[in-house]
Amino acid sequence: MSTYFLTSVPPSQTPLQIFPAILLRSFQRQKTLVIVPTEWYIYSMGEKEYFLYEGSEFTIEWYYAPNGRSQAHSYFNALSDQQQDRFLSLVRAMGSVGKIFNRQKFTYEGDGIYAFKPQPQRFLCFFFTGKKIIVTNGFHKQTQKLPVEVRARALRAKQDYERRMKEGSYYE
Repeated sequence: MSTYFLTSVPPSQTPLQIFPAILLRSFQRQKTLVIVPTEWYIYSMGEKEYFLYEGSEFTIEWYYAPNGRSQAHSYFNALSDQQQDRFLSLVRAMGSVGKIFNRQKFTYEGDGIYAFKPQPQRFLCFFFTGKKIIVTNGFHKQTQKLPVEVRARALRAKQDYERRMKEGSYYE
């Protein structure tokens, strides 16, 4: 039997300001229903869950390719709960504080690409106007240097996102 938790969110707050990402994720595992105002549906349209975390400093979202898939989100979902929690703690720190003080956990990789580094995973991302961070892809670290093809994938995602945002077609 499933447990359902039903709530409404005050218009002045987003769901993740009330429920931390880890709690919301565990609610989702328990088939929880959270009611939010319609202006937030943009983050969860159909099968796409754009919204990862919204803090006072940054909103952090998953990148979705034109085919409707998110490599980073799929990779995240395949991780163990402990590995997911490590990544979410870095996301929450960046979103709420605006900085991760441990330089080994968030680094600049060049060409506008950054990496969240919850050991041994890596999640590449970039900053976008409007205080957004877009997480493009995730992978298991196997070498000391960032693999060229992984970095190229993040750059292509960044360019695609910027183009589709300019056209106004990203959230369609």
